[in-house]
Amino acid sequence: MAMIKVDDMHCIHCKMTIEKALKRKRINAEVDLENKQVKLADEADKDKALQAIKDCGFNPTI
Repeated sequence: MAMIKVDDMHCIHCKMTIEKALKRKRINAEVDLENKQVKLADEADKDKALQAIKDCGFNPTI
């Protein structure tokens, strides 16, 4: 399982925006607002997920 940190995810709207972007790309992930993390079910989706999160205006890190 891959983890992506999204320090600039601050509210439920941010969480929902990221969830929708990942769902559109068919990426299975759990978005954890409290810990500001995205947990990917498949390590192979990491690059695609990073780009999807960036496209939403966030600054994800590994």
